[in-house]
Amino acid sequence: MNRNYLALGGIIVDDLIYENGNTAMGTIGGGGFYAGIGARIWTEEVSIVARVGSDFDVSLIDAKGLSSQYIKVTSLPTPRAWQILDLQHERTQVPRLSSNAWYEQLTIDDNDLPDNPFFGLHILGRGSEIEERIIERYYSKGTIISYEPIVSKNTNQKRIDSIIRCLKYATIFSPDLLACEVLVNSSDPIEAGRWLCKFGPEIVVVRMGKQGALVVQLGVSEVWLIPACAGEIVNTVGAGNAFCGGFLVGWCTSNYDVAHAGANAAISASFIMEHVGAPEITLDLSARARGLHSKVIESIIKQ
Repeated sequence: MNRNYLALGGIIVDDLIYENGNTAMGTIGGGGFYAGIGARIWTEEVSIVARVGSDFDVSLIDAKGLSSQYIKVTSLPTPRAWQILDLQHERTQVPRLSSNAWYEQLTIDDNDLPDNPFFGLHILGRGSEIEERIIERYYSKGTIISYEPIVSKNTNQKRIDSIIRCLKYATIFSPDLLACEVLVNSSDPIEAGRWLCKFGPEIVVVRMGKQGALVVQLGVSEVWLIPACAGEIVNTVGAGNAFCGGFLVGWCTSNYDVAHAGANAAISASFIMEHVGAPEITLDLSARARGLHSKVIESIIKQ
């Protein structure tokens, strides 16, 4: 099987508003897009599945180094949202579409998906019924599954149960601290990670923002702490998604080594945080990523 990767999670056009008054309108975003960029920093064959409207220039995705062949243009507008960031880089997202149009564009249908196998898949899950079918479908093809839950304090039990059922197909599960509270009712990342591992994933990567990430591995008593490594932070939108994309590629290309994957992930996230929107994937950027890799590995703590 080719070392090719697929990201599911959608495209959103972001209108960024900073507390200091600066703005960046019309920035390409969305969880699937940023996960794809995080993966693309480390490998060339990355495709994304998404729905956009006729108002979106699909060639912009190809210009970013991702394959747009699985992007579907629908009669609805492209999802668009205000992204309001305070001085601590905390974000408030305000969708600019109706709820129905927003979720219809961001919810992937079976018919949107390619039949060919992929080496690795990253999917953002909201607990919809179709996600379980999608994950099982690619799992049966031998695809390594990375699963990132999108939840809120209002997520109902039916969706929570659906996310938990999907864990039996995931190799990598990557909740943030809020998702740990919603899914596990625990703010302790180690406790949450160990509980989630019982449902199937080989590793649980708890993303903790500025505190980095904590990795719990099934059957292993030690945990890994992956520090954040961004330089000057100018934007945090999409950093967590890019972390997941980088981790997936690192895991798949290192014979499943946590430190190697963690370094990939931290660098992918840092490159997003150092830019407004996704950076251009150039030879210089890839060289910088490889140059940072050994330094970041040295900073990863196993305890």
